Amino acid sequence: MRRSILHVVLTLVLVMSAAMAGAQSLSRKDVRQLQFMLTEMGYRPGGIDGVAGQGTLRALQAFENDIVAPGAVPEQARIDGTALFRVRFKYDRNHRAVSGPPPAPVRTVVRPSFDCARAGTPTELAICADANLAQLDSQMAAQYQSIRRRLSNAGRARLLEEQRGFLRGRDACGANAGCINNAYRFHMDRIAVMF
Repeated sequence: MRRSILHVVLTLVLVMSAAMAGAQSLSRKDVRQLQFMLTEMGYRPGGIDGVAGQGTLRALQAFENDIVAPGAVPEQARIDGTALFRVRFKYDRNHRAVSGPPPAPVRTVVRPSFDCARAGTPTELAICADANLAQLDSQMAAQYQSIRRRLSNAGRARLLEEQRGFLRGRDACGANAGCINNAYRFHMDRIAVMF
């Protein structure tokens, strides 16, 4: 239980630090983590030595090329906090899928990003009643804000359009917790890749 709470906290800290890090260079420890995760996912950075060299940059570019949406242009790879966040996010998603079912529900009070006293739809009521769904909602809200801060006005408009589409799809789930869970996870993966 503590490990899952720590993971959530570290993820939120990483989201915030990635937004602030921008093009700042990474520490050797961060570069080693980046190289390790790239290696584990099948990319070849040329070693796990903490040196952000050409091999690491080529592996990161291959990663960016693989995660871009069909028809979209991949980002130019930069070894920075944003790259570390994107690789860690994908690595964590892959690792969870391989390591089996998610941990038992967290027993602490978790609140969604919206006021449950004003929840009116079956979906909002289901989120307020389920700690795991509330946690997903909070994580997605943090991810959304982090991405939004670094976008231009045009990018923000695209992100808002994506968010509205997500809300329509999520609300179509009604009170089905599995459907809501899948909607959040799919949307978080989608906006992490798109933006």
